[in-house]
Amino acid sequence: MLLPLYGLAQTMSSDVIEGYTTQQIADALPKTLDGLQRRTVEVVSDYHTFQVEYVDPATMRKVLVTLYTLPADAKGNIPVASSDRDLDAVVASAEKEMLRQRIKPEMKDLAIPDAPRFCCLQTIMNEKVVHQVCSTLFKGRVLEIQPVTTVNDKAYASAMQRGEEWVVKLGKIMSNAVK
Repeated sequence: MLLPLYGLAQTMSSDVIEGYTTQQIADALPKTLDGLQRRTVEVVSDYHTFQVEYVDPATMRKVLVTLYTLPADAKGNIPVASSDRDLDAVVASAEKEMLRQRIKPEMKDLAIPDAPRFCCLQTIMNEKVVHQVCSTLFKGRVLEIQPVTTVNDKAYASAMQRGEEWVVKLGKIMSNAVK
């Protein structure tokens, strides 16, 4: 799985960005997601980040949800992620990392009513693992959702579809819970 390349700069300011703390946003995530159980929640308010993992070992499905900020500027100020340019930079960084690992992703936009627009990179690794990295801007931060599904029957299209459904569902939940 990819880890965020942004948001590791600590600042002395409070954790409130666009009116919400990182913990408030993490608390909006559901305990279950279509049969997947929330296994871990790691919030690091000093860095304005969280990671939440959903798993279902019986079906070999996993979703990693990460929230992080753009890198701090030279003065240590964290910019509010708000423009298409910010999202493009995030996606380009993830794509560059995937290519560095010799993974050639396909890009896909997910634009559904009542959900934030996600830009996704998706790939099939070793003919067994469907991996998607979907990013959007959310409350001044980057929200990244990574569905990962192991398939034994080469049902890649249905696994990708299911991953997209999880991304949209979580996007809608977050948008409705944190307004």
